[in-house]
Amino acid sequence: MNEVDKKLREEAEKMQSIQLPQDLEARLRSALDDRPRKKQNGWKVALAAAAVFLILGSFQYPALAYYGKKIIGAEDVMNGTLQDLNEAGMGQVIDQTYSLGEGKKITIDGVIVDENQFILYYTLHDAKGVEEGDTWEPGDLTGFLTREYMISAKTVVSEDRKELKGEIRYDPPNAFAKELTIHLDHYKNDEWVKGKKLTFNYRPDQALQTKFKQGINKTVTFDNGSITFKSITATPTITVIKGKMKLDEEINDPLGEIELIADGKALEWQGSGSSSNLGLSVDIELEFDALPHDLNNLELVVKAFPVKEKADISVPLSASETFKVNDQNVMVKKSGVKDGQAFLTIESEDGLRLDGVSIKTESGTVKLDHTTGDEYTKRDGEAIHERTLLFDTKDEPQSLIVKGISYMKTYDKHIDIQ
Repeated sequence: MNEVDKKLREEAEKMQSIQLPQDLEARLRSALDDRPRKKQNGWKVALAAAAVFLILGSFQYPALAYYGKKIIGAEDVMNGTLQDLNEAGMGQVIDQTYSLGEGKKITIDGVIVDENQFILYYTLHDAKGVEEGDTWEPGDLTGFLTREYMISAKTVVSEDRKELKGEIRYDPPNAFAKELTIHLDHYKNDEWVKGKKLTFNYRPDQALQTKFKQGINKTVTFDNGSITFKSITATPTITVIKGKMKLDEEINDPLGEIELIADGKALEWQGSGSSSNLGLSVDIELEFDALPHDLNNLELVVKAFPVKEKADISVPLSASETFKVNDQNVMVKKSGVKDGQAFLTIESEDGLRLDGVSIKTESGTVKLDHTTGDEYTKRDGEAIHERTLLFDTKDEPQSLIVKGISYMKTYDKHIDIQ
């Protein structure tokens, strides 16, 4: 190595080790704003700037990406995967502020986008404090051949309640949309009112690249239906599996016991969605965390699926009672009349549901009106679900009648994804 190369390498190593002060950006901006304006020699400035970027580019100076691309202040509402992408400068900084009047303003901080989703980060500032009954929130997203509706939202309010950080997820906009508009909604006096339109520039070419996308086309059958897993789309922000589910009858929460296993570890469940077709056939989407790097093995596991069965159960309610349903204990903890309604408070293992519920009183049979309460506790390693059943009668309940049950049946079916 000659002396010139040696010197260049030494200088590069020094630059890589430099620790920039946290307030550097603010100090530089302040200094630039305060200095007097001078007429510059254009070609010299351009040449100097080109030289600086050439040097920094050659040495891959990390601070350049950090100060140029990181979405500042959004960490509180990001999950771990999105925080990593933001730290790596993979988001698009918008940093555009709009006045809302009365000491309020909103800043569109930035977006992170890939084929699976468009995630927007914003900050709501309110000098008087963010009030629960009077707030602003981004709603629909529009642009060229684009109209997307909010899929989910997450917010965090500062301790002094003067700042709210938000994350809102949409389906991705059209690939040719270079300008997007957020339609701001205003919640006031217990109702949503359409508010302002916030328009900002967007770079569709900076969307993150999909890791892989392929068909699965495998079907798992159950006692009362089936699921065909059709495809998987893995992007840097999330992993989405699409399919179709067919059921013999309507079932609550059928997708909760499906896992995506990457190299022996279950990926974090992000959510699910469905859209109904004719009959009991529905299109489904399962969402999991992003896949790890250097993946060797990937499989879907259907641990359990809900099953419905007919039953003919009658339980006397003279005192606290425990009875068996599908080898599971169900306890009636207490019963009586309160606030003009008969009630039963029951405990059962998580996943068990009683159908066709009614009570017998001295005046006759009364069907279940509604259920309230939803408390979970752990007991002997099992999740115990407690809820209260309410009946529209002032008569004391004498017995509990159950005509059907729904429960999670273990299947443990595995699908390898090549």
